[in-house]
Amino acid sequence: MSSIKLTKDKVINTILILIGMFCQISPLMSRTTIFICIGLCGFLLLLINKNITKMKVGMGIKWYGVFFIYALFSLAYTINTINPDYAVIRMATCLILAVYATQIVNYEKNFDKILEGFIIGGFVGIAIVFANQYNLIGIKRLGGDLYGSYVQFGNVIIITLYSIIWKICQKDMSKRKKTEYILLMIIGFFAAMLSGTRKALFLPIVFYMIMQLINPTKSFGKKTTFLLVMGVVCIFGIYFTINNEFLYSIIGNRIDTLISSITGGTMQDGSYAERMMFKELAKQMIKEKPIFGYGLHGFAYMNYIKNGILVYAHDTFLEILSCLGIIGFILYFRVYFIIIKNAKYMYKEIKKNRIALFFIVYSLITFLMEPYTMSYISQATVLLLACISQYAIDIKKKEVKTSD
Repeated sequence: MSSIKLTKDKVINTILILIGMFCQISPLMSRTTIFICIGLCGFLLLLINKNITKMKVGMGIKWYGVFFIYALFSLAYTINTINPDYAVIRMATCLILAVYATQIVNYEKNFDKILEGFIIGGFVGIAIVFANQYNLIGIKRLGGDLYGSYVQFGNVIIITLYSIIWKICQKDMSKRKKTEYILLMIIGFFAAMLSGTRKALFLPIVFYMIMQLINPTKSFGKKTTFLLVMGVVCIFGIYFTINNEFLYSIIGNRIDTLISSITGGTMQDGSYAERMMFKELAKQMIKEKPIFGYGLHGFAYMNYIKNGILVYAHDTFLEILSCLGIIGFILYFRVYFIIIKNAKYMYKEIKKNRIALFFIVYSLITFLMEPYTMSYISQATVLLLACISQYAIDIKKKEVKTSD
């Protein structure tokens, strides 16, 4: 019986897969289980790098670490006396995972292991939701009760589908493997429909379309044909979901309200008025304390006092400005400045390393969706932005060194 040889590369790959899985299923875990999982990854990291003093100070620390320290400082004046620990724990796990990943990831060899972890963890989460709520199909949206919110479950599906689409687009993949991923993608979109989360249906499609359109290896003719075909498919898909009674009850009605709001119709999403109320409150708070804000998770507390709802602003821009002020806003959103500043170097790299294409498209969509999400406490988002910004900096250094 041959023994399994434990190499450094295998340990690193295992850590990266576990990190990706953890991002997807941590909302289903207890705090004790979360600490155990993070501790396990830390222990494996120490196995391959016993000298902590030689730890790289990457963007996980330089960007999110600095932002996290400032957020902790704001606890000294936060108005939230109910649950500021909620944001602290979420941010702490984001920081740890980002630091872990930026220490060991190799963008040419093993970054896709994180994506594999996203896929595995995503389907574990989907399976748990189906197993517990299959009897609610056609009656109620799935996932919200287990994941804490429908948005949270929708975000899990989104990053799962992003990762699957990226895998399908790889040229060196066998037909059998590609077929398997296509089947997984179909299941993922089915889960998106059952969750009733519009972003989970549309963003993966937008991700794929942008990825194809900006790909420098594709000709203009192929891009135009692709755009037309995808446009027709999307139109028929929307028409079918709106006109099929079963699908309309699950997701079609939400698409209908979205179209109505865009075209100026009278139909409105049930949560639309609530979200607008949150945004107005956040804007008022920003005017009152623009520099430092009301402290970490301060918006949720103020929202509870004013509206009786202890939830965040559903807008990363307004949430950070109202809680951590202009200082916190700059510390967090500077990551996009770093990525944009070095985007041209990443774009040049696409022909050598196609993961650069994934990074560019992901960064673009994530930034455009900031007014509708809460990225700063999303483990997958923080992890990816830390890796992408670190990659952008490394690519620029490599380019400058080569030109010299």
